[in-house]
Amino acid sequence: MLSDPLYALKREALRRGLSHKTILTYAQCVKQFMVHCKKDFASVRKGDITAYIDGLIMTERFKYIK
Repeated sequence: MLSDPLYALKREALRRGLSHKTILTYAQCVKQFMVHCKKDFASVRKGDITAYIDGLIMTERFKYIK
């Protein structure tokens, strides 16, 4: 279980004193990223995360432009 990245995220967040809602939000964001990324967690690189966030920003920015 210690090798599970979401478990590790939750444990670290608890150590830092984050609220339960914040931890749930962080975990949900990681899950959404992993579904989008379609890579093993160990294979994810900074560029994958940056590209995902850039995509979210662009989608939101142009959401209302038709």
